[in-house]
Amino acid sequence: MSAFALVVGIAAVPTTAQAQSTDTAEADAKGSSEIVVTALRRETTLQDAPISIAVVSSETIQQQAIDDFFDLALRVPNVAIFENNNLSGRTGVTIRGIPGRAGIFVDDVFVGDSSAINTLLVDVDRVEVLRGPQATLFGRNAISGAINTITRKPGNEFFAQGRARYGSFNEPYVAGAIGTPIVEDLLAAKVSAAYRKNDGFDRERGGGRVNGDDGWAVQGQLRFTPSSAVDILISADYSKDSNQTGYSDAVADYSINGAPGQTFRIAARDGNAFDRIVPARSTPNNQDREIWGISATIDIDLGFADLKSITAHREVSYLYQRDGDGSEFDIIRGTQPVDYQQFSQEVRLVSKPSDSFDWLVGAYYFKDKRTSRDSNLLGSDWIIATVPQLAPLAPPLVQGGTPGVVTIGRLFASPTLQNIVGIRPPASTLGTQETFDQNEIESYAFFGSATWKISPELELTGGLRYTQERVQAAYGRNVVGFLNAFVPPIARQNLDSGWDGEWSPMANLVYRPSDDVTLYATYSTGFRSGGFNLAPAAVNPPANDAAQRRFLPETVTNYELGLKSTLLEGKLYANAAVFYMEYQDFQRSFYRIDPVTGAQVNTFNAEASMRGFELELTAIPADWLTITAGYGYQDSKYGDYADAPVQSYLVPNPAGRLLTTDLTGDQLPFAPRHSLNLSAVTTIPLSDGLQITAGPDMQLRSSYPVSDGVDAIRIVQDTVILNGFISIGAPDGTWQLTGRVRNLTDEIYLTGLDYNNFVGTVYQGLSAPRTFAIEASFRF
Repeated sequence: MSAFALVVGIAAVPTTAQAQSTDTAEADAKGSSEIVVTALRRETTLQDAPISIAVVSSETIQQQAIDDFFDLALRVPNVAIFENNNLSGRTGVTIRGIPGRAGIFVDDVFVGDSSAINTLLVDVDRVEVLRGPQATLFGRNAISGAINTITRKPGNEFFAQGRARYGSFNEPYVAGAIGTPIVEDLLAAKVSAAYRKNDGFDRERGGGRVNGDDGWAVQGQLRFTPSSAVDILISADYSKDSNQTGYSDAVADYSINGAPGQTFRIAARDGNAFDRIVPARSTPNNQDREIWGISATIDIDLGFADLKSITAHREVSYLYQRDGDGSEFDIIRGTQPVDYQQFSQEVRLVSKPSDSFDWLVGAYYFKDKRTSRDSNLLGSDWIIATVPQLAPLAPPLVQGGTPGVVTIGRLFASPTLQNIVGIRPPASTLGTQETFDQNEIESYAFFGSATWKISPELELTGGLRYTQERVQAAYGRNVVGFLNAFVPPIARQNLDSGWDGEWSPMANLVYRPSDDVTLYATYSTGFRSGGFNLAPAAVNPPANDAAQRRFLPETVTNYELGLKSTLLEGKLYANAAVFYMEYQDFQRSFYRIDPVTGAQVNTFNAEASMRGFELELTAIPADWLTITAGYGYQDSKYGDYADAPVQSYLVPNPAGRLLTTDLTGDQLPFAPRHSLNLSAVTTIPLSDGLQITAGPDMQLRSSYPVSDGVDAIRIVQDTVILNGFISIGAPDGTWQLTGRVRNLTDEIYLTGLDYNNFVGTVYQGLSAPRTFAIEASFRF
């Protein structure tokens, strides 16, 4: 399709040269009415776009040192970004109260796997955050919203910039970009790169620091304009990191019918779950990622309309090596390699703006494949049986622990125990289990929208997308050695959903009583295809295990009213939106720990609803002061869900465990009801060539759970994060020296929770502590 679009464009238009556009990084300094966004697949200003959208500009990215995707987490109301167990390769996004439903894009290219989301941001022009379903223009992946990162493009103007920083926990950071015309009005190029490293915020008991960063990223772009109406951009990027990460702190010990929480007593000996001293591991954790992608974007002016073609390919290689039990005991060690690749092709034809009627049509194709192998090696401390009567032969593993514990190591070493237990292990291997899963999605979509400008003040837009999708999957399990006596292998199972189709309509009514006010009402829908749960199978899978893995497609309906206003002659911008969203067959995964069938993740369909609003203000009371504020309220909760398969081991109950929990009306995870952002940037001239710039900012989030259930430890309390910077440098930004502080009050809160059934311990990840940094930057 890209080749076809290129041939048509070159053949259909004149060959006179056209000057390329230059960097738009300074637009935000002119006020919100001048910020250009492309959320509606055509250029418009932030204030004219009838959609709930927030923009993080390049100036904000520079001022607040937003280095990676995760740093955006607290900058936008009703948006949360989190890392599962401190792993950047397992990043989730919540928009308007729904976790894992946001479409993530880079230069309009969808990023299909969570392992590739959280990377270093390199030479970004802006980040557009769209709240609410965006299925018509962004596809089934953007069921709760979309985040689109737009990089800076090369043009006729030469530019160069660089930044170097050193901060707490031995953190160096360097980034730079250079763009130049090669042949004026014909060919331009850009190269940008970033590198970051730190020792980590946590310390392993008796060891060094962990959960640090060590990674780099590079991007190259080549822009070719063979005629006045053809613009071709080739982009390639590569990033790599290797981090000793995935360490979390012990919160509490729990038991499954008496063991193993009382056997290992990790949390009881740890003492303090917020001291940033994590339990020692018998095997180091390490995450290695390698990500690369290439894309070709072709823009052609056909006279009556603009044709855009985007062709992209991306691959991810991810390896997580871990101590599976999270302790100094040798219970289980594992490796999880993931290979992911995706291809996408999008073609859009967008009409030229007119006073009466605008239209857009397009087609989209997407295919990806994700293959994962999770290999686990049993260690000598793996429990075979717990028999209190064997206490003389098998004393407690730790002081205060349960006696009579028969482990693999003790069994191998004691013929007496072998005779009593009745197991004679082979001498070859302790035992290894490897689970395999593969998921492949192929999707076609056709979409369009039309805007009827009824009058200068009133316009009506209707949109529709049809998506057809097929999911093919496979899973299996191989068992070697001693473990084979307890866990049967599972031959490869192939699953196929067949082709499913779905319509996603949208309607938008806009009223502009003046040039400074935009009112809109939106009805929008979205869907997320069904699929198969490919989590590791239970120890003894039921006969209908394959059928139980199937979950249904999910749909959402959104109703929204919004306001965009420019007041006081451009000194105040006030935007607001109120919404109600209703989900059907909401897909939710729960981690079950069952003493009979073993640990297993199951995906279920439920009902959920969200209601709330967003309010964002930008005030420029003086040339030297800019104040921004954002507030979001969201009430996200389950519908009727009385038999959710969520268990608790920390709340006493007669059975010792809960097989189901009533989640009806419960708040969804990672969805704080209140979110508030405040910032102020002050500029004080010292002379014609020198000025001071200072900017405090604050983010507040009300309490929210990080998982479903009834355990009190899963709740994050109200948090307030205070940051700030002060710079001295040239008024035109050619050079600056900056001092920074993040999390000034050292607010620490949990970012995730993990029930580890191998040791019977609850672990939690923690937020970043207070940090300081000094930075030097230049640009010209």
